[in-house]
Amino acid sequence: MRLAAIPEEAFKTKIRNVALCDYLTRVFHDHVKRGGHDVRHGGGNWAAEKGGEMTVDAPGQHVLERTSMLVTPEWIEVRFTVALPAKGRSICGGWANEILTTNVQNLLRSALYWDKQDQTKLQQHVVSVEDQEALRGNLAADGLCGFVVNGAVLPRASGAADLPLQGGDVVPFQSPADLEVGYTLPSGLEVKGPYPLF
Repeated sequence: MRLAAIPEEAFKTKIRNVALCDYLTRVFHDHVKRGGHDVRHGGGNWAAEKGGEMTVDAPGQHVLERTSMLVTPEWIEVRFTVALPAKGRSICGGWANEILTTNVQNLLRSALYWDKQDQTKLQQHVVSVEDQEALRGNLAADGLCGFVVNGAVLPRASGAADLPLQGGDVVPFQSPADLEVGYTLPSGLEVKGPYPLF
């Protein structure tokens, strides 16, 4: 953490820690993909050189507590796999050395150091997760089971996609005024949506 220099304010509460770890996992995964480090090299017959690809958890739209990234005041731990390169039954030592001492080090610096982060995006992510957690707490306290914010796009791009449907025919959700309930979230954002009838 001395090198990464992430301020403790960014992960001081449980929900902020979950949000930060989720964000950093997404950034690390993106850097692995953009750098082509997830691509298996070589191939062909059994005795050919092959391997070298890295894999890491790829989060979907849900922000969950995961074991792929851990952040404490003392350290950051990112968990990923590397297919160590080999040729038949022999390890390709030079190639493995390049992956572990150069590629991994560069990824850690570019994806996890505080000064390399998009501070605005990171803060928006953490605040959004804090707001969601507060909203869920409010619902339970009010005896409600769910909330859909006005303006939400509910249809997905496809049956296998997390992304919302886009296009001119999309109708954002809008609650009838007489069924609305509103909340002010920790960020100051005010949201309104329907009061469930069940």
